[in-house]
Order: sequence, then structure tokens, then C-alpha cells
Amino acid sequence: MRAYSFKLLLTIGAVLSALVPTASSQTPPLRYDGTYHCTSADGITHHLRFYPDGTVISAATPSADTPSKIARWFHRDWPLLPSGRYSVQHDAIQITLNANLPKSLPEPYQSAVPRTQHYSGVIGRDYLILRRSGWEGEKRYVFVRVPLPKRPNFM
Repeated sequence: MRAYSFKLLLTIGAVLSALVPTASSQTPPLRYDGTYHCTSADGITHHLRFYPDGTVISAATPSADTPSKIARWFHRDWPLLPSGRYSVQHDAIQITLNANLPKSLPEPYQSAVPRTQHYSGVIGRDYLILRRSGWEGEKRYVFVRVPLPKRPNFM
């Protein structure tokens, strides 16, 4: 009887372990301790930084500006960075960014820049696959852990 009970417990344990998600099968977390970046064919690197409160910021820089080079100023307190909100459902992410153009920018330039950009995609382990409205195809943003200041340093 004792051997039968032990086998039954092992069988029940195996069934339950197959039904309960493990840490490796859970949704990968969105990272806040660095930036996600993607370099396009034209040599521009697009950076995204997420905050736990649902805020996201963006910057486009020459490809020589690596995440560690922009970390000192890439902060939500910099008023000209595009910023917005994001939401996560399981491994899906939705992002809305708003352009923060200076009022002194001449009208032809202001009308050339989209005021709002919408992204949708999936969160992977240390990467995002995103599609932006107006883009052809998807882009892969790779996460890079960099020390990020609490406040921007513009100097």
C-alpha cells in the first residue's frame, strides 16, 4: 500500500508540475535598468527607456551614440524627448509616444514630424519586437543594461 501511495503522489506531482507555469515559461519582464535600442539601415539608432509607472521615452541618435553614451541625459525630465505611455498584457506591449517639439521650430519641420507614434509588439527575454504605425515590417530592439542616473546630466 505504501509503494502504491508513493507512486500515486509522484504521478500527481508530475501532472501538477506540467500544469503550473515555471519561471522559464512565464512572460519575460520588461526591463527598467537600461535601454532598448535598434539601429536602422540609415545609421540612426532608436532608443527606448521604460519606467515602472507606465512612462516611456524615446530618442533617435547617430549609431555611434551607444546606450552607455546617452545614459547621462536620456531621462524623462529632458523636455524635448518624445514621451508617452505603455501597457503590457502577458507578453504583448502597446506604446504611444508623443513628439515634444519646441514651439520655435519652423512650421515645415513641425508638420514633417508625426505628433503621435503607435507601436505594438511582444516582449522577449532582453528584447522587444515592435511594429510602428507607418513602418514596413517589424524591428528588434535589444536591451542593454546601463547605469541610468536618477536625474539627467546635460553637461
